[in-house]
Amino acid sequence: MKHRVTLQKPSTPEGQDAGGAYTPVYVVVATVWAEVRTLTGSETPSTALDTLVAAVIHRVQIRKPWFVVRPTWQLLWEGRTFNVMGVTEPDNRQRILVLECVEVMY
Repeated sequence: MKHRVTLQKPSTPEGQDAGGAYTPVYVVVATVWAEVRTLTGSETPSTALDTLVAAVIHRVQIRKPWFVVRPTWQLLWEGRTFNVMGVTEPDNRQRILVLECVEVMY
């Protein structure tokens, strides 16, 4: 594993945005070694933003930490933000976690 990634979990929301929705605030849980692999990418037009929105799917493998990683978390890597969509343990040996992540770019 050759990449350093930072895992963040959502904390209590600080306030509301202009539309009345709560804005999530993330706190750092840990920085760990990982293997980051890009799987697929796609672009879709956004009429609300009048631009293209790109979504890139990544598979991130980490050593199983002492804490529980949840699909509501996010991951930071080289200035980029990935939303964790799923967490699996491929070998059921309590050693490795695979995080399926999506990176959305506007």
